[in-house]
Amino acid sequence: MAATVLITTAHGMFGGALLQQLRLRPELQVRGMVRRRRADDVDAGNVRWVEGDLDDPASLIAVVQGVSEVFLTTPMDGRIAARECALIDALKVHSPQARVVILYGAVDHQGDPLVTQHQQAIAHLQASGLRWTILSPNTVMETALLLQAVSVPWGVVMGCSGEGRVGFVALDDVVRVAATVLACGGFEGEELVVTGPEALSMPHVCRLLSLELGRPVRFLDLPEERLAAMLLEDGSYGSAQQVETEVLCHLRAWRRGGAAIVTDTVARVSGRQPLSVAAWLQEQRAVFARPRRVQDHLIGLLLRLRFGRFALDPTA
Repeated sequence: MAATVLITTAHGMFGGALLQQLRLRPELQVRGMVRRRRADDVDAGNVRWVEGDLDDPASLIAVVQGVSEVFLTTPMDGRIAARECALIDALKVHSPQARVVILYGAVDHQGDPLVTQHQQAIAHLQASGLRWTILSPNTVMETALLLQAVSVPWGVVMGCSGEGRVGFVALDDVVRVAATVLACGGFEGEELVVTGPEALSMPHVCRLLSLELGRPVRFLDLPEERLAAMLLEDGSYGSAQQVETEVLCHLRAWRRGGAAIVTDTVARVSGRQPLSVAAWLQEQRAVFARPRRVQDHLIGLLLRLRFGRFALDPTA
């Protein structure tokens, strides 16, 4: 009998990318769980879409029936623990033979409330009697670096992470590891820390970006409060709490060395070497290489005049 894999939040970044990976494994039956099915969520090949809501435990009963592997992730807000525990409890009753691959995170956030919620859910999973594997990616390039594309035409990238190094990992490498574990088994009771091949600081990333684009891109290491004010002023984030949760807590962890983690997990599990930042930037060149307009030059000049004293060059 074909194994049945349930992917929660199949419209999300990790869930959506994993579903596409598992389409290539016809030996598996895949259930993509979403709150509401969209018009383009068409059952095809080995993929079937199901509706379920992690905030409504009763809706999970039919979703988990007969699954053998589960990829569990949830939106990053104040209900992480409640949602993940609800699915774990449904599995305990209705599919106790299932193994849960739960998404965590490798970066050391030192007691951040969202991390604490993840830890509560993991403790609940480990005490549940279900089989489990923890998948802990380092900082994903698609979330951390693509956001910088807006300021690259100005010749700058802005942050507050200093010389802190990060083992940036490509989304494809994370989901390739997840797909291998779900399809092939093994690694039960383990935490798989998934990283890229090296840990680089943002000044180093900017140097690589400069080489790829053939023009200088400098890293401005702003004071934390100045960066937060800019993000609020330009409307990128709706509240100071959102800036803290989605930006500052991560950059703070980078600065103090909480993301300087490099492992061989991608090669060991998937049999392929992880993508480097340089190779990823080459793949994403079109995103960063938007033609520069006159206003881009002017904005860049103003930023360098105002914040040039915060520019950091990569150290050896």
